[in-house]
Amino acid sequence: MNKQYWVVGATYGNEGDQAENFVSGGYWMLGWDESDAPVQMSRCNKIRPRDRIAIKKTTRTRGFPNDDSVCWNRKGNNTL
Repeated sequence: MNKQYWVVGATYGNEGDQAENFVSGGYWMLGWDESDAPVQMSRCNKIRPRDRIAIKKTTRTRGFPNDDSVCWNRKGNNTL
């Protein structure tokens, strides 16, 4: 089977940023229930051991022509 590559988030609910926990623990999990986010859960179920993930974070930026510009910051690149 070919190795897949995924971009995932690490912040959910009131739990805050979980990136450090995921990296140090060697795991990742979706922070929503299937009933709340069925499309994301469907994608999550396709991730397999040894697939590669990049943990992303979105932030609002200031100083750009559109103050609501969103930047993506890669936080980690890990193997599950």
